[in-house]
Amino acid sequence: MPSGAFAVSRLVNPAGATPELTEEQVWKGLELKERSPQLFVPVLKACEVLTEEDNKLTRKVTGIFGPPGTPESSIVEEVESHKPAVVYFESGNGGMRVTNVLSYGLDGELILTYSWVNGVPGFPDINAVPRSEVNARTGVAVQSTIDAIRKMVVEGKL
Repeated sequence: MPSGAFAVSRLVNPAGATPELTEEQVWKGLELKERSPQLFVPVLKACEVLTEEDNKLTRKVTGIFGPPGTPESSIVEEVESHKPAVVYFESGNGGMRVTNVLSYGLDGELILTYSWVNGVPGFPDINAVPRSEVNARTGVAVQSTIDAIRKMVVEGKL
């Protein structure tokens, strides 16, 4: 069973990024990601919301939950959101917990951070891989979410 923990952050609006995303737009994107993660994470293929109450939902997600070559499977996740800053994902996949945090830096810049506890997808032993490689590979997940939200804003979908 994978173990370990890691967190990675990316600026939401780095120099030259257009349009500049607002906290509200990013949060709407994160809310959409709760119900349709396949729009943000390429290895996920489908999502079915099983139950929903207040700020919590249970979903069944189908996708590839491991290194390349891993067969497609489904997991059930509990999702809890706390507008406008935190979304927790508790996975039936070995007890993994993922957190998405929207925060502000010292100069007021928006930052999106993902953290993983009890394993990081694609890393059977997180401690055997250089941190720079983990940062680069996991940072793709954060950046792809930001890019997808930006594209949806441009297309008028958010």
